Amino acid sequence: MSGWESLGGIAARRGNRDEAIGYHWRVLTEQPSLSGTTGATEISLAEVLLDKGRAVDVEYALILLDSWMSRHESKFNSTLFRWHLARIRVADHFGDRETAHSSAVTALELAGSGPQLPRHKSVGLVKTNKSTLRRLKRLSK
Repeated sequence: MSGWESLGGIAARRGNRDEAIGYHWRVLTEQPSLSGTTGATEISLAEVLLDKGRAVDVEYALILLDSWMSRHESKFNSTLFRWHLARIRVADHFGDRETAHSSAVTALELAGSGPQLPRHKSVGLVKTNKSTLRRLKRLSK
């Protein structure tokens, strides 16, 4: 399953949204437990759907994000950060300033936290850029 997930990520980075959706959807339907994946396929698919920008895609992205958050597996800060960024995009679409604010505050906290595993300095570490941090700071006020 990680192969399909990887191909979905490659397709998304190349701008091949429909191809990316197909790969991610295949992972979710053939391996709903997400065993053998990064565990973030729902977030990846939601990000691609948000890039499409159609109202129906944004609504489905929200369902995927809620589904991922309801999973009981451990969540790394770096993946939670991605979730909050996607959740902000959904909130922006619906004009939900309260959710955008709350997710921005949490995303900033995650960005400021260190690695989650002391012996693995990059695990859970949030990697972002200055423009994202500026946007989050603006939304958090």
